[in-house]
Amino acid sequence: MDDGSCFRFLIETSLFLQRLINDQDASILSIQNPFIKVVSNATTLFIYPVTKFFSSETRITCQINMSNGEHINRHAWMIIDTSENSLENSIDNQCALIKPLESIYYVRLGSSFSIQCQAKTPNATVIWHRNGAVIQGNGEDNMQILIEYMLFIVTIDYNHNTSYSCTVQTTSKCKQTSYWTLFVFENTQQISKEFQSNPLNFVGTHGIVLPGSSPWHVTISYRDLSVNFFYDAFCSGLLIDEDTILSVSQCFDKSSSLQTFLEQQQLIFDPTKLLIYVAKYDRLSTSSFERQSSVIQILNYSNSDFIILKVHLLFLSIESRPLPLATMNDMTILINNVSLYATGWGPLSTNADKPMRLKYIQQRLIDCNLSSSSPITLCTTAIGIKQPNLCPGDAGGALFAQTNQRIFAVGLIARFSKTFCDIRSTQITTIIRLDTISTWLKQNSLA
Repeated sequence: MDDGSCFRFLIETSLFLQRLINDQDASILSIQNPFIKVVSNATTLFIYPVTKFFSSETRITCQINMSNGEHINRHAWMIIDTSENSLENSIDNQCALIKPLESIYYVRLGSSFSIQCQAKTPNATVIWHRNGAVIQGNGEDNMQILIEYMLFIVTIDYNHNTSYSCTVQTTSKCKQTSYWTLFVFENTQQISKEFQSNPLNFVGTHGIVLPGSSPWHVTISYRDLSVNFFYDAFCSGLLIDEDTILSVSQCFDKSSSLQTFLEQQQLIFDPTKLLIYVAKYDRLSTSSFERQSSVIQILNYSNSDFIILKVHLLFLSIESRPLPLATMNDMTILINNVSLYATGWGPLSTNADKPMRLKYIQQRLIDCNLSSSSPITLCTTAIGIKQPNLCPGDAGGALFAQTNQRIFAVGLIARFSKTFCDIRSTQITTIIRLDTISTWLKQNSLA
């Protein structure tokens, strides 16, 4: 298997199991390394991503403890391919795309659309197809090939709601075809209602978010290149549509960490210096399908913690798409067979730095303090005792509910009972409910 791929080892039995990785207890390793998970009552060992933490030949042992005291060991080996310089890899890399294409793109009716199929090596030949037929790119059906590797559709209509491909060829030995589908929609609900719950994305009380599993999460950073000021992943938001991000005012008010750092540098907050990232899962490197945009305007909701960030248009896709928002009916079922999770960039433990990868924390509803309770808020805390919880740095992230059939956004993380992260004591998080602002959202988004 390749570095960066995933590994799943399943054994089904009613007997007691112990998992060992190179003779070390996998349950203990999973505490130190969040990419290792033992799930489904210890019947499944799940590793993602496979990293250089593992040797080129890693032995996985499943130790079955029999009722008579006998131990039966079953072994499997992960053979990790770390070679990057073989002739075959070198040839394949010539026609690899600079940016990989996604399988589905969601495009609003009446808008425009462009896509690039550009190989890493120059002078590649690119052939475009729609439903198997070659696209001439001369303007027919509003489609143009502006440069050989860019397809541009001037105005999207329902005729464009179909499958496409591009074939890149550099040599007789190097030929690669990428396929995707355009899904034409009129309102965002057509996309969000198709969201399917995947119980493997969020397993246990906390962990790192797998790439592709939270395409609604927005990472907010601030960059002023004129004075070389950078403050990355200081807050989060929720993707609403192509030009609308929902977040909370606590990320930007005078007491926020951003304003504090700006004041220390004697700088004035400028909303146009805000950058938002969708499909970002690693804080220090670019994720495969990550995209970014700058902020045009900030809209405040009166007497509320909610704010809207209006951004330059983003394309929606299978890797960056909105969650369905909770309705009043959804809010009545939160305590019945529903798992609650939240994602963010806050530290995972006491005195720790921001995590390298986007984290998730499982939450449970608790009673709010009567003096601070409100019809528009909920209160949560970590479902596990003395385990990682939400804390400052996670503000703006979405609390979402997951059932076997559905997943939907409940609210945004707003305030915390403690201004620091400490797993030794209970942290209470205030969540502001999304079902209370549906009208305002419709008025200030593409809908």
